[in-house]
Amino acid sequence: MMRLKNLLLATVISPESLIVLAIFALSGYFPLELQTLGESIRSDAEIWKYLPGLTVLFSTTAIGYSSKIRAPLENSSNKKLYEWPHYPLLVDRVYVSFFFAIGSGGIGLWLWFFGKTLSASNVGVVFLASTLVSGTTALTMLLAHQRLRELINTHS
Repeated sequence: MMRLKNLLLATVISPESLIVLAIFALSGYFPLELQTLGESIRSDAEIWKYLPGLTVLFSTTAIGYSSKIRAPLENSSNKKLYEWPHYPLLVDRVYVSFFFAIGSGGIGLWLWFFGKTLSASNVGVVFLASTLVSGTTALTMLLAHQRLRELINTHS
């Protein structure tokens, strides 16, 4: 039950969820700015070719860090981490981040292939949300990996 609660809390109360809510609020308050963003992304062929790939890049980076969080030490044992009583909760958080990374990466790919059929404001909203969520996920995974290594080295 505690793991289910942790999964729910990690999903609902997260920087990624806050970003999605903030972008939808922005779309209500500043629709012209998001439409301008979408138009500028769609209008330039070079930007359209590469910019949506940024989301995929961030997502793959986050996915790469997921294994580094579960095994942060490369040349020595991670046994202390695996014996930690809260290790299953850490793994749950990694799964939630994995979900955010795959979801935003998939949305980024979808935008890349089918975004020309969307309105400019929808392109702006989807691009901004998927890129910021994947970037935030990658950053939090990097920071978690660094902190875990610090803790393991300090307490070994």
